[in-house]
Amino acid sequence: IGVFYCDLRGAIRESNPKFRQLTGYTGHELASMTALDLTHPDDRADDVELSQRLIRGDIPMYRRQKRYVVKDGRTVWIQTTVTVLRDGHGSPQRLVGVVEDITEHLKLLDAERARESAEAANRAKSDFLSRMSHELRTPLNAMLGFAQLLELDRTRPLNTKQLEWTGQIRQAGWHLLHMINDTL
Repeated sequence: IGVFYCDLRGAIRESNPKFRQLTGYTGHELASMTALDLTHPDDRADDVELSQRLIRGDIPMYRRQKRYVVKDGRTVWIQTTVTVLRDGHGSPQRLVGVVEDITEHLKLLDAERARESAEAANRAKSDFLSRMSHELRTPLNAMLGFAQLLELDRTRPLNTKQLEWTGQIRQAGWHLLHMINDTL
């Protein structure tokens, strides 16, 4: 866990080794920087507003996820908790930040969400195929069955042309049934 102290303007005054390792900067380099210098430009406005509220005493601390741009140019996601240290009279003296790199944790969460999404899509596909199989096979089986019944009816035998037509119905029906089976 990285820890840093900064003055009320955000200038970094002290940092622990883990914070320096996380940012890639030496203690000397950090001493010439502000906390906002490390913060991704899109996240700075929220930090300014939260720090002002903290110094005014509107909030006792804040915790948030944001991005740092570290020395080598990479963007890392961090979870930070910032509080203000006050003197005996309640006047703010300096800010203390506790920082944890959560980049890998967020990547893992993204991968988990992607896996859950893929599983949901697979379930939806399976449900669709199951329903479509039922919806297609039911009338198709009826068509094939009635075509066979027509061919087998000896009380009213079909003429040659009608037998050809029922043969075509059966052939097309079996072809469709095999296509459905292959698709599933």
